[in-house]
Amino acid sequence: MIYLFLLLALINTSFAGEVNFDVCSDDLHGPTKVDVVGCEADDCTLYKGKDVTFEADFESPVDTDDLTIAVSARLFGVWQPWGKAPDKICGVNIECPLKKGQKYTYKFSTPILADYPSIRTRVKYNLKTPTGENIICFTFPVSIK
Repeated sequence: MIYLFLLLALINTSFAGEVNFDVCSDDLHGPTKVDVVGCEADDCTLYKGKDVTFEADFESPVDTDDLTIAVSARLFGVWQPWGKAPDKICGVNIECPLKKGQKYTYKFSTPILADYPSIRTRVKYNLKTPTGENIICFTFPVSIK
């Protein structure tokens, strides 16, 4: 039985990798850890026609009952909206309300569309309150193939 548990733990950790990320700016909050399925450190290749799933661990800087998210990619030096952000976050990707100082994990999955360009870029995730107050904001490098 212990061998099965160890095997499952090994399989689980081999598919999700902790990626190196940057906080968007010094005055914004960032996550404590970001895991992206299929990625490790600075090697994060996303494949067209596949879904990408990630988890971001963070400590909430404020109390909030609801959340919004903006996802963008840096294309030709300019941040552009990337993909479709989910309409509903709380109760789907994370349990709300959030309490200041509590630790949470935000889980998100999105398709990599076939019409995305094959490029190396940075992706930005910005989780906010409905009034626009930052919860976490981070970027990480990706290659789309």
